[in-house]
Order: sequence, then structure tokens, then C-alpha cells
Amino acid sequence: MPAEGIGGVAATDEFVVVSSREANDKADLFKVLDIETGISLFKLSYASELELDYGNSPRVTPVIYDSCAFCLGAQGQLHCLDIETGSVLWKQHLVDDLGGKMPQWGYSVSPVFVDDQLIVQPGGLETSWVSLSPKTGKVLWRAKGRAAAYASPIVIEYRGQNQIVCYDAISLGGWSTADGKRLWEMKPEVAKDFNVPTPVFVENKIVLVTENNGTRVYSMVSDQADGPMSLKLEASSELLSGDSHSPVRVNKWIAGVDRDLVVLDPLDDLKEVARFSDVGLQKHCSLLVDEDRVWVCTGNGTQILLRIDSNGITELGRFQAMEKSGEIFSHPAIGNGVLYLRGPTWLDAFSFGSDTDR
Repeated sequence: MPAEGIGGVAATDEFVVVSSREANDKADLFKVLDIETGISLFKLSYASELELDYGNSPRVTPVIYDSCAFCLGAQGQLHCLDIETGSVLWKQHLVDDLGGKMPQWGYSVSPVFVDDQLIVQPGGLETSWVSLSPKTGKVLWRAKGRAAAYASPIVIEYRGQNQIVCYDAISLGGWSTADGKRLWEMKPEVAKDFNVPTPVFVENKIVLVTENNGTRVYSMVSDQADGPMSLKLEASSELLSGDSHSPVRVNKWIAGVDRDLVVLDPLDDLKEVARFSDVGLQKHCSLLVDEDRVWVCTGNGTQILLRIDSNGITELGRFQAMEKSGEIFSHPAIGNGVLYLRGPTWLDAFSFGSDTDR
């Protein structure tokens, strides 16, 4: 990759889509690469010259839907790119076209697909959330609200209704995917969290991890079957208080990084289940999960595969993937037995051996 980038990697059976910057740092750059050779097939580049803390590169992992990649820049440029032809099918600007307000450190909230909609968070007073047609980019609905935060949303079903669960600048909330109506909100006890880690949904409970408020488990409650919803705090813990590491669900537990890999039980007052220590966990980490296994991608390039079960944490293997400069902040991708791992100026693909089938 020719210039610095921190956005995550997206991959299909044929293509890899990854963001970066042009060499003069005056334009965003998205590339579609051949999965077998890494050769660039198509690229999308557009001017993007504002100066942001932590660099100007796109933060959001491209989202692939059918044959399209939805590419969102840190300053709000959203493009629908046909990854088979390289053509731009449509584009919207979260600020200029949709009335949003760019967060201090740039747009970081991933678009989400649900009910044949592409839902984005421009963060404007009249357009806190906007639903778009993924085929045309046409606005389907707008929702009033607050500025955007930095954590990507999840979609849950509760009482037969799909809703987005995500942060805005000062609260957590649920929004109906049908029309954008806000269904509930929860303001944390301690304000001014950055709200970077994504929420987790476990057994009809919402689990949050933030720097200033630690880990909390909430149940969704309502006085009436069709009445307004709210969250009820069930448990809290200071054992896991990551500022930018998103936790994951593994088995019935929550695993996250806070100087160690910490596993907590959200169904038992956030009791500590297990803990794993490694020097690589002191830097930024990304977690990938598959049932009882967690893949840890550390900032220094160490890749660690762990099994988490009732016996605790077992290390299944590791390797040092990075022999290049720069700390890893990008989320990796795994597909068809290949790990896609990127640093500030490079992208590597690693084929799994049979040992990872354990």
C-alpha cells in the first residue's frame, strides 16, 4: 500500500477491498485487489484535504454487499463501488448532502445493512441517522438526534422488531430500523467516554465496555408489552475498561483487552472467568471470534489463537506476522483460510496451515 491507512480490510472469495491515502496525503484511496495475486484491479480516489488528529485516512472498514463495496471516508464521503467493474454507482456526502456534523476525529461508525437498507450515522440534528437505498443511494428515512460517536452499531431483534443499538455523542440508544424512531436511550453514570468499543448482545442483554465506566450489563425492560423500553443495570465491573478495543462474545462470555485478555460472565455479575497475559496485549488489539476460539491481532504483529472454555484459556498457536515498521491499528479479515493483515503502509496475506484446524 502506498500511503498510510488505518481502516480495516474487507474480503470476498474473489476480491480484497482496502482503504488508504494517496502519496501526497491529499486524497482518499480505496483499492480492489485480486485475492490470489494482490494485484490492484480498480481504485477509487477523491480529494480529501482536511487535517485530522491521528491522520486523515478512512477509519471505516469497507462494507461489501452483493457485488458492491460501500466506502466511507473519515470526512464523510460515501461511495457505492461496483467491485466487479470498478465503476461508482452512486455517492453521498454525510455532511454536504445529508446534513451531518463530522466528529472531531472523523467518521468512524460503519454503515449497517438491515431490511434491505444501508443505514449511516451522519450525526446531524435533523439527520442523526439516515437510511439509504443500497442500490441507488436514495434517502428512505431520516431521524433527528445528536452528533455521532465512534463505535459501530449492532442490530438486534427485540419484541419482534429490529433495532440499531449504538452510541451518539452522549448516550447509548436503540432506533427502529423501520423508520428511525428512537426507542430508548441510556446516559452513562460517568460522562465523556470516547465510546469507541462496539456493544455486544448476549442472551437479551446488552454489554458495554468503555474507559470511564468499565464493563456493564443491562437488561431491556418495559412496563407494557408495547410500551416504551429502557435499560436496567444488572452488573458492573472495573476488570475490563478498554478505551478502544471492542469486546467479543465467546461461548456465553465476554472477552476483551485491557492490558490482559479478560473473560467475564455477563450472566453471573461479570465474574472473572479467565485471564491471559502477553506483552503484545499492551498495544492496540483486534479480536476475531469463532465459537470458543479467539484470534488476537496485536499492535506489534503477534498473532495469537486461543481457546476459551470451562477449563480456562488455552493457547493453540502464535506467529509473528509483521517484519515491517509501524503499529497495527487496522482490523484484520479472515476468509477461505487466508488472514489479511495490514499496517500503516502495507497489506499482507497469510495462508493457514492445518494446525489451525484444531
